[in-house]
Amino acid sequence: MLGDVGDVARPEQMEWHMTPHAKVAIGGVIIGLILLAWVPWWLTFAIIVVAIAAPAVAWMSLDPSQRRRFKEIRRRQLNR
Repeated sequence: MLGDVGDVARPEQMEWHMTPHAKVAIGGVIIGLILLAWVPWWLTFAIIVVAIAAPAVAWMSLDPSQRRRFKEIRRRQLNR
């Protein structure tokens, strides 16, 4: 039984969970890096900055009670 003393979690037993927001942020950064080959560097840099800054700005726009509620929901989802 996993969790007993002496048990080691094996890679095939581990599951990774990512929120949809994290997936979008990572995708934006990857697209920005790919665009670096076709568009000027400053435009690519702007796309990467927006991909990173948009979730941060959205978080900062929430009031404290909304942030608390969001944290509780996210914590529940990760502890399935």
